This record gives sequence, C-alpha cells and structure tokens, in this order.
Amino acid sequence: MQSLRPIIFLVFLVVPAPSSAQNTDIETLRTLNLEGNTKLDQTFLAITHSFGPVSLAVPATLMTIGAIKKDSLSKQNALMITGSLVGSSVIMLGMK
Repeated sequence: MQSLRPIIFLVFLVVPAPSSAQNTDIETLRTLNLEGNTKLDQTFLAITHSFGPVSLAVPATLMTIGAIKKDSLSKQNALMITGSLVGSSVIMLGMK
C-alpha cells in the first residue's frame, strides 16, 4: 500500500478537475463594475496615466539633488533606481 500512495498522488495531480473558482471571481468583478460609482473614473485615469512621469521624475530629482549637493550616494541611488526601472520595464514588456 505504501508504494501506491505516490502513484495515486500523481494521478490526482495529472487528471484535471473542473473548477469554478475563477468564474466566480469574474462574475463578482463584473457585478461590482456594472453597478460601481463612476464619479471617480477620471481621477483614477489621471492616477494611472501619471505613473510614467512620476517614475521618471523620482530618479531625475534625486540625481539633480545629488549633483547640487555634490552627494555621490544620492547619485548612486538615482542610478540604482533608474536601473531597476529599466530592468522591470524590460521584464514587463517581455512578459506581455
């Protein structure tokens, strides 16, 4: 009986089981969005579209402050943030 346990376990992993969990999530989101408050839609769109400029402004501001104060640590942090931003953007585009 001990030798059958791994085989039974593998059978349960391999055999697909019907699931409705994802469908429930989609239906809940549709219900919320259809009856949702649309007054804040423009605000949320503005926040969404501000992501790019803010992402570029943070390292640029940090680099500028580092240059004005002649602080090499701030410059290094700005370069680190820029590298992280570029790396995550490349990964994101690659996944799309």
